[in-house]
Amino acid sequence: MGAARVLRDFVVGMLGMVALIVVVVWACWTFLMDHEPPPAPAPVVEEPMTPERRAGMMITAAKMLIPKHLKDPDSARFRNLVAVNGPDDIIIVCGEVNSKNSFGALAGFSRFIFAEVLTVMEDNSPADAFRKAWNSRCAGKPPLASSPT
Repeated sequence: MGAARVLRDFVVGMLGMVALIVVVVWACWTFLMDHEPPPAPAPVVEEPMTPERRAGMMITAAKMLIPKHLKDPDSARFRNLVAVNGPDDIIIVCGEVNSKNSFGALAGFSRFIFAEVLTVMEDNSPADAFRKAWNSRCAGKPPLASSPT
């Protein structure tokens, strides 16, 4: 009698497990079949690299990289940023930057020339050489892009 009862309990337990597995598989199958896959993401269309777009990117790069030349990079404030055509299809960004000096006071706006291969700061250059570079590269050039700050 004891062995028959154990066998019966085992069979009932196995049937319960099989029934549970069938229900779980059916539920998963139903869920997957009732739900459509998400739509494919829209293709990314890149804008053509126009001179104006490239100039805007150079202004952004100047705002990111010029502060690294300053005593207090976090205090950098820009004005009169203009991107112009330079020689050999190089875009040059000319502008002014103000930042805090070693004493923590704003030093006053200082001009800079930023290009893909060169950065010249007015405060770190001989005055005459900087003035000649500014006049030949920045002054009077038609802007491709500009930024008020």
